[in-house]
Amino acid sequence: MKIVAIRAVLWVLIIFLAYKVGDTIYQDIHFAKVKGQKESARVVKMEKIRELQFVYRDEYRKFTKDWDTLLNFAKIGKITIVKVIGDPSDTTIDVVRDTNYVKVADSLFHGNIAKIDSLPYIPFSKENKKFSIDADKINLRQVFVDVMEIKDTDPIFQDPEQTEPNGPDEEPLTIGKMYTANYDLNRDPRK
Repeated sequence: MKIVAIRAVLWVLIIFLAYKVGDTIYQDIHFAKVKGQKESARVVKMEKIRELQFVYRDEYRKFTKDWDTLLNFAKIGKITIVKVIGDPSDTTIDVVRDTNYVKVADSLFHGNIAKIDSLPYIPFSKENKKFSIDADKINLRQVFVDVMEIKDTDPIFQDPEQTEPNGPDEEPLTIGKMYTANYDLNRDPRK
């Protein structure tokens, strides 16, 4: 009778431990899936901010570190488009330059002001946090170069109590660096 009772207790223990192991694996897989979805949404928004920063730089010859300036530019700013008719290196013909202006809101956001207003806010952020943007000029080999950085100020952690990254996989998403001029537009901020 004792052996049957011990076997029953062991079977219950085995089933419980198997459930706990399976649940732990499922939690990790589910977190990885959710984290991937959240990061994808954040990357899309960060890339749009980077695109807006480059349009701003094309117009004003510098990046901005102020959200109000960037959002104001996105809402009411204009992009200069110069169309050159003729070959500028050919001296036998006249070259005509036709200058047009296109609204930034229409060009980048298809006129959707709500998208512009939500641009600074991190998707899936519990506290409605904003991306941090920074911009400056650095001296790179005796040449002043504009640099900018866009950083996710609300990294995604599996443990809700965690506030600091434990390793390179948990570092916040970043585009650009303040110490080097690397504008690889194909670079994924997750890497």
